[in-house]
Amino acid sequence: MKQAWISALTLLLFAAGCDVNGLSVAQYWDADSGTAMESDVVDLMQEDDPPELVSSSEGSWPDAFVGEVGPVHWGSGALGGASASFVGTGDDVCVILDPQTVFHDDWVMTGSGTSSDPTMDNYIHDDGDIDLLVGFSADYTGTPGVTMGNFERTFVDPNGVERKADFNLCLQYDYWGLAGGNAGRATPEWCTIETIEGVEYTVAMLTFSVPMDDDRLRFALQIRDTGCPAEVTECTLRGDADPGEVRVQVGSEYYDYEDLEERYCDPEHL
Repeated sequence: MKQAWISALTLLLFAAGCDVNGLSVAQYWDADSGTAMESDVVDLMQEDDPPELVSSSEGSWPDAFVGEVGPVHWGSGALGGASASFVGTGDDVCVILDPQTVFHDDWVMTGSGTSSDPTMDNYIHDDGDIDLLVGFSADYTGTPGVTMGNFERTFVDPNGVERKADFNLCLQYDYWGLAGGNAGRATPEWCTIETIEGVEYTVAMLTFSVPMDDDRLRFALQIRDTGCPAEVTECTLRGDADPGEVRVQVGSEYYDYEDLEERYCDPEHL
C-alpha cells in the first residue's frame, strides 16, 4: 500500500514538472493568444453569392460553391459548421459536399487508372472532416448563423413513452453498406433527396475536424436539380484545396505543390 502511494506521488510530481498542456494539440486552441476560439457557425445564405440549386449545361456542371469554417470546441458541447437551404422541386435533388483537401494524396489519377506516386506523401495536415445532413427546414433544430443542429425530434407514443426520431433525409452508407454512415477526413459525402415542390430544405454541415496547418476548413458544396451520379470522387467538385503552396516532405526530400487537388485529379500534371 505504501509503495503504491509513493508511486502515485512520484507520477504527480513528474507530471507537474513536465507542465504538459494538452490544449496545444486541440483544434480550437489559439496558441498565440492563449485562449480558446469559439465554435464557428456560418449561415451560407448570408454570403454575397450563396449556394443555390443548379442545373447542368450540355453535360457539365457549374463551379461548386466554396466555403470555409473554423475550428470546433468539442469539449464545450457546442457544434460548429455551416448551413444552407433550398426549395424542393418535386423531383430528386443531389447534395454533394467535399471537405479540404484530398484523401490519400500519395495516389494520383492517371489515364490508365490509379497509380502510386513516389514523389507524393499523404499530407494530412491540410485535410479536414465535415459531416453532411439534409432535411426539412421545419425539422431543423439549429438556428442558421447562431447554433448548429440536426434533424432529431422527440415525440410521445400512445403509451406515454418519450421516443426519439431522426428525420435526416440524407441517407449515406458506411463501409459495410449500412445506412447512417459518414465519410472520414477529406472524403466527399453525397446523397439524393426526394423533394416536395415548394417545401424548404436545410443542408447542415457539421464540422468534425479542421486542418492542422491553419485551423481553417475549406469545403466545396453543390446542390444539383437531379439525382446523384453513380460515383462521386475527390474530383467531382473542385476548389476545396488551399489555394496556397503546400510543401511535402518525403524522406529527406521536399516537394512544393501549388495545388494538390489539381495534381491529384489531372493526369497532365504528373
